[in-house]
Amino acid sequence: MENQENGSRITKWLNYSLIVILVAAVLGLLGFLYLNNQRSKETTKPAPLTAVVSEAQVSITKDGFVPATIQIKKGSQVTWTNKDSDSHQIASDPHPTHTNLKALVSDKLAKDESFAFIFEKAGTFTYHDELNPLKLQGTVVVK
Repeated sequence: MENQENGSRITKWLNYSLIVILVAAVLGLLGFLYLNNQRSKETTKPAPLTAVVSEAQVSITKDGFVPATIQIKKGSQVTWTNKDSDSHQIASDPHPTHTNLKALVSDKLAKDESFAFIFEKAGTFTYHDELNPLKLQGTVVVK
């Protein structure tokens, strides 16, 4: 009888030990995941806008404008060049009225053709490809 009682105590002790080990492992894993998430938040800050320049070049590709956002000085020129085999057309937002900056509308640009525009006033100006207005969008920040 004493052997059975000792065996029962050992079994209970082992069960409790396993539970404690499992709880400690789960808590350790949760702590690791939390700390790892905090570290990744610190290292994934949004990239700053490009430096403010007096002239900028934007490539038009099948996937969008490169770069999609630029910063320029007031009075600076931006030149868009079509690097895609399809035609593209630069136009001020909103589509289809182009009222944010009415003068910002190009002709259709074939491959390797360019369009240049001088931004005379400060502000943030969004634009799109008139032929793909939902897919190709960009921003010019004028300081």
